[in-house]
Amino acid sequence: METIRNPLEKVVYQSDERAARYLENGAWVPSTVGDALRATARRVPGKPAFVSDEHSMSFAQLDEATERLGAALLEALLQRGWVDKDLDSRALSVTRKGARQFPAFFGMSGEAAADAVDWNQQGGHAA
Repeated sequence: METIRNPLEKVVYQSDERAARYLENGAWVPSTVGDALRATARRVPGKPAFVSDEHSMSFAQLDEATERLGAALLEALLQRGWVDKDLDSRALSVTRKGARQFPAFFGMSGEAAADAVDWNQQGGHAA
């Protein structure tokens, strides 16, 4: 797939033609894990999504918790000046400050950190 901006080592990517065929016949769907969680929470809000010996959480509770976590992470990144948000879109752009501090904060070092900084300097955006 030619649209992969940051390919992962040892991951086999399909050709654009094969990806289009998979999407067309329904083998792949154009949605994210978050989309699937939100849809499941709407469809079966009270069903258990997570169960352990100590705790259980419904799909609605898991969806709400992940939305709150995402909002808190975004707010923290904006407050630190690590990202800029275009208020007319869902796109974020990593600032120079963020490009320097993100890798260390998330435990990246060496080549991975250099790749993250290089990607940002080439105009990379996280959607």
